[in-house]
Amino acid sequence: MRALIIEDDIAMAQSIRMTLESDGFTCANTDRGRDGIYIAAAQKYDIIVLDLMLPDIDGYKVLSSLRGKKNSTPVLMLSGFDDADKKIDGLKAGADDFLGKPFNARELIARARAIIRRSERAADTVVKTGKVSVNLTAHTVDIGGRLLRLASKESSLLELLSKDKGKIVSRATISDHLYPGTNGPNDLRIIDVFVSKLRKKLSRATDGETHIDTLWKRGYVLRDPV
Repeated sequence: MRALIIEDDIAMAQSIRMTLESDGFTCANTDRGRDGIYIAAAQKYDIIVLDLMLPDIDGYKVLSSLRGKKNSTPVLMLSGFDDADKKIDGLKAGADDFLGKPFNARELIARARAIIRRSERAADTVVKTGKVSVNLTAHTVDIGGRLLRLASKESSLLELLSKDKGKIVSRATISDHLYPGTNGPNDLRIIDVFVSKLRKKLSRATDGETHIDTLWKRGYVLRDPV
């Protein structure tokens, strides 16, 4: 796993790095917030350890910039201030956890591992296809930060295709999914109607992106737009 440490105190940064590396992390570090924003965009990290007080911009602004750029990397914020309001502000800004200084090395590792696990579980529930994000737990469809309203059958169909993204899903499988516990429709061409309506709604909401391909006599497949 990879960790980015944004901390201007040299001794503290070295301590954090040694602690994480002892637990198998590969670490990069910087002492400037603006550099941290650039590094986080250039390379994928499993966690960012971010100090609140930095010499150029504070941790809140770093967080705001990361989240504004749709960077969802988990962030563990550090602060020498034992102030509940600062912790709350950090969490509101997008931090996943807040740890006060000084801290125990074992606690740092435990908290880092915990927020990475939470992030991984959350990622498993969201399937992204182009601009379309399907949350399989909340049963919502998000496009560019806006919820897309779909009919019940359309939403269920999109969830099924999202779970099997990149795989061919037959009409019969779709029918069984849309009509559980029943024989389903006698004419499977109704499935084509649902797919057509869903395809048009997604296309309108994404300025013409194509997400669902038809494979003749085989079924449908959800793919990222080319």
